[in-house]
Amino acid sequence: MEQSVIYDQWDFDLPPHQNPQRSEQITAFLCPSDSSSSGELCAYAGGNWARGNYGMNVSPCHHGIQDNQSDGGFGAVNSSIRIRDFRDGTSNTVAINELRAGLNKNDLRGCWAMPGLGSGTAAMYNDASRPNSRQPYSDDMENCAVSGSLGTPPMGCYDSQSTGQMTARSQHPGGTQFLMADASTRYVTESIDFKGAQNNCGPAEQRGIWQKIHTRNSGEVVGEF
Repeated sequence: MEQSVIYDQWDFDLPPHQNPQRSEQITAFLCPSDSSSSGELCAYAGGNWARGNYGMNVSPCHHGIQDNQSDGGFGAVNSSIRIRDFRDGTSNTVAINELRAGLNKNDLRGCWAMPGLGSGTAAMYNDASRPNSRQPYSDDMENCAVSGSLGTPPMGCYDSQSTGQMTARSQHPGGTQFLMADASTRYVTESIDFKGAQNNCGPAEQRGIWQKIHTRNSGEVVGEF
């Protein structure tokens, strides 16, 4: 998982789209059920971006990935979070969600080296609700290239320059897999408890289980799921 060769070759003084290592297919990042992740490279923002199927849990409560709110997820851009910060418990907090790769060369979802939501990170907000949400504009991100009717199941999105959101997705029947902050793996069904869309998640007592397991520091009792 550490990919030391790619790390050593990566020039952090260059923007990501100028690093040739962005084209590397990392086997550990691929799910065999999603043929799109190992197929055509993404042509957006300089092109030649390899895709994967896993992204960090940023937050269920806020657009985008720039801010590191106290009730946020596993991490955010240029942020540092310690184990002690997971006051809800590492076994109750999602670290990595499963994603589906983009369905054509312009769809940036799943590009593991590309900064930005939908490209190696995951969040869940508004109509990007339960896993495998079938809402026609569920995911919001720049250069969204897939209509609400494409994909099986559908993975619609909305071309947005100002908002960013993306829910967990897979091609497993009825749900997705994810990694908890304690390094355990779980499978959750598409019918997991989710309370309707709320700005900033609303009060903790009004959140569903799906929202609760994506926050690290909200004082929520999750229970079995």
